[in-house]
Amino acid sequence: MVYAAAQIGVVINAPAYAYRPRSKFLDIALNQLKSKTLVMIENQDGENVAALKELIPDLETFGGRNIQSERVPHLKNIIIPNVSKAAYGLSFEDVTKLGKDISEDDIQAARDAFTGDDPINTGLSSGSTGVPKCSVNSHFKAVNLLKFSLLRYADYKKPVVVGVGNPVHDELVADYVYWVSVENDKDIQLVILPSTLWDVEFQGENEDEGYHMEDLYKSIQECRITHLELYPTFLMKGLELDAEIVQKYDTSSVKRGILTSTVITEKLREQCSKLIPEFVVALGTTEYWNVSATYPLDDDFDRRYRGIGFPPPHTEVKIVDANNKIVPPGVEGEICVRGVFMFSTYYGSEDLYRKVVSQSGWYHTGDIGTMNEYGFMYYTGRKFHVLHFSRWGDKVYPAAIEIAAAKHPKISQAQAVGFRKPGEDDLDTIILCVIPIQGQNITEGELRSHCQSELLDHMWPDHYVVMETFPRVGIRQKVSKEELLKSAKNILLDSGKLKLSEMNQ
Repeated sequence: MVYAAAQIGVVINAPAYAYRPRSKFLDIALNQLKSKTLVMIENQDGENVAALKELIPDLETFGGRNIQSERVPHLKNIIIPNVSKAAYGLSFEDVTKLGKDISEDDIQAARDAFTGDDPINTGLSSGSTGVPKCSVNSHFKAVNLLKFSLLRYADYKKPVVVGVGNPVHDELVADYVYWVSVENDKDIQLVILPSTLWDVEFQGENEDEGYHMEDLYKSIQECRITHLELYPTFLMKGLELDAEIVQKYDTSSVKRGILTSTVITEKLREQCSKLIPEFVVALGTTEYWNVSATYPLDDDFDRRYRGIGFPPPHTEVKIVDANNKIVPPGVEGEICVRGVFMFSTYYGSEDLYRKVVSQSGWYHTGDIGTMNEYGFMYYTGRKFHVLHFSRWGDKVYPAAIEIAAAKHPKISQAQAVGFRKPGEDDLDTIILCVIPIQGQNITEGELRSHCQSELLDHMWPDHYVVMETFPRVGIRQKVSKEELLKSAKNILLDSGKLKLSEMNQ
């Protein structure tokens, strides 16, 4: 469908439908991406159209075509396929008639002009690792990604039953699995996991109430799933279920699964190995979807439980210093990548593209890591999140603190954030935020003692905050460092451990 659309000059913008509230989704789709046509499924409670009418009050006047709105000047058409006769949008039947007046010669001419380097879709990041940005992707990128990125992981053994995230959350993974099955002539069954794993409609204060992870174990048992494709956030929620619930289900069929994220701690990998013995950890970005991946049968503990793997086929990776010089093995630097999975540009931001992609085609990811003499990589942290500690002014990445904190048996998740007090231009006050394992309580004294035993003294956090949940953004439910810092500051202010005068306004 995407390829066919691209042949006639249509680029698919697919912002995360899980954005809440729905008005935020529409703002992204219509204003940030400047979409000309909106295709939208109407839900039972009418929320989608209601949100659209807020944006375009006189929606009925236009009947779905030739939209003229000052608030969304780029929008020209609205298509709501599941509505047979809609006053506010074209029906599916209407859409099938739109091309009747276009000659076959014109359509063929458009197809003949299309090349593999032309854009076919866009990918919008949540901004959790910097600023929100929209990458433009070519047909070549999509094909090469599907063909090569999962070859290492896809050493399938029959019977193969792949459980993938629900399209309500993200439609891409199902596409990948389908491609592998066709390209490699594999006998694969695809199981769409229930959308109830994460309730995208949930807007309560406690995010844990929006997850129904027992349905994951039910699906594994009923469908005898052998391969799991889940975002790390969902997997973590599933691993946190009470033992009595988990033990009710037979999960012995599961063999492999892939974790795509940056900081997958040693502790989480050990937990994951109990459910997915041959798990794979991969590093990917909005701009370059598969930078590296581990090997599922690697018997080296350090590589398996601490590393992020080595590049897939047709991908080059180098680690460079601040002067763009390649560093020796084992020395930290920025991870740079180029190859067949590269994005084409940033939509509406050529200047940003030129800042991160060199003239020779190297994309500077903003991720910091090391590479050993064999080309195997280890992740350190985000360049954007670097902190300078107030005791010594040394540069340390939050991931180092988070990994150390997560080793505590009572801690489920850990995040380190920092801010600069007035007058301290180069030094950061560090806050360690943790979520205890369900049913456990942990004190500030326990946290302080644990960090002092695990970290060098110049890395010790200044403050410790115990929370029930972390603020998250996007369909992958990444932690928002910016919102987390705001919440942590408020907690410390309320408790008297931080004064208003110590905060930059």
